[in-house]
Amino acid sequence: AGFMTEKANDIESQKEAFNRMAVLNKIADVYQTGNTEQVVNLTYGFNQKFGTNYTSAQLRTTYLKEFLQYFVSVFKLTSDRLTERSALYHKAFAKTVKNAETGSNETLMIMRHTPKADQHALLYNPLFIDAQAQVMPSIFNPEYLRVENYEPVDFWQSNYSEALRPQINVYPAIYDTTTGTTIKGDQVQIPYVVGMLFDRDALVTDFQIERTDSTPLEARKHYRTVWFSYSKMVYSDPSENCVIFTMEDPSEGAAVVGSAVVGTDVAG
Repeated sequence: AGFMTEKANDIESQKEAFNRMAVLNKIADVYQTGNTEQVVNLTYGFNQKFGTNYTSAQLRTTYLKEFLQYFVSVFKLTSDRLTERSALYHKAFAKTVKNAETGSNETLMIMRHTPKADQHALLYNPLFIDAQAQVMPSIFNPEYLRVENYEPVDFWQSNYSEALRPQINVYPAIYDTTTGTTIKGDQVQIPYVVGMLFDRDALVTDFQIERTDSTPLEARKHYRTVWFSYSKMVYSDPSENCVIFTMEDPSEGAAVVGSAVVGTDVAG
């Protein structure tokens, strides 16, 4: 019984690691190849709105209450705008075709909208635990903000230290629009990921064929070989809505574009 329990725990750990890998890849993919509206640098946005010059560390400590109130307003606005049919929050795969009637060229794009019930959110839990007593009751309530499908995340990639918990450092698998294949993207390093809001069809993991089989008893040594089987897959659709929220200071790399920080190679 102990053996079976231990192997079941191993499999659950593998599943969790696979899910985490899928999330990390999605965040890095959107950060590297997404539209400007898909990557929201909250530090830059806060300073732009209020005419300040605070660092990300200051916003998470001295001005935490003001920052969380700002974040909730941005999050709520983004959630509302995802319900609108547009090409802003996903890869629209624009294609130019000639109109048969007018003879002029026109651009066709994939349009998407995500109802509230289909929106999923992953948020970095330690950030909100720090303010739970004094701030959260006033801003995270159903009257002000309602998250339909919310899951807290205690760390994104590594829990070896407090400094590593909010960070990601990965090479994502990205979609090559020229060849239609998946290729290795550039290194993506984000010092602080606050969360991700996405359509339920934008990222899906699936585990199948979960079974346990054993061989016949070995006659001389009296043992059986037990084999645990399961298959896994990840479905990451860049044409579905997805927005990530980060905190980055200008000195931490990448160019500021609009209200977001984007870059193809932010390692340097």
